[in-house]
Amino acid sequence: MSLSPLNLNRHQFISFDDRTSLDTAMVKSIARLIDDAIAINGRASVALSGGSTPKAMFTLLSQESLDWSKVTISLVDERWVDKHHDQSNERMFRENLLQNNAADAVLIGMKSIHDEINEGVKAYQALLNSEIQQPFDLVILGMGSDG
Repeated sequence: MSLSPLNLNRHQFISFDDRTSLDTAMVKSIARLIDDAIAINGRASVALSGGSTPKAMFTLLSQESLDWSKVTISLVDERWVDKHHDQSNERMFRENLLQNNAADAVLIGMKSIHDEINEGVKAYQALLNSEIQQPFDLVILGMGSDG
């Protein structure tokens, strides 16, 4: 791993030579943030992006030794498809993150039983207000090739 820090105001730009180094560094940072949140709040609330890009990172994260039973995961994006559909981010999380040590984490899916997306948005907003500890301890946003 070759780190090239570049100070951008209060932020630090770090580049990686390959995807595996990036994934490993991200997993260590994420695990530390989750562990700290559990120590401080008794729980951790995270919101994560889906898509194909983070799959390998989530597989690595699933192997971290954390108290996953105290972790609630919500999605920041989803396609309006059934949770079993190939394009479902919820399915990707269940197949890649909620495995191994992370099997005890709670996942709050975004897709509801509603056919109309506006009704689904209302249902998810209700979950955000009642089932998911806020503010989030960690939010990871991403943008894939579909932009």
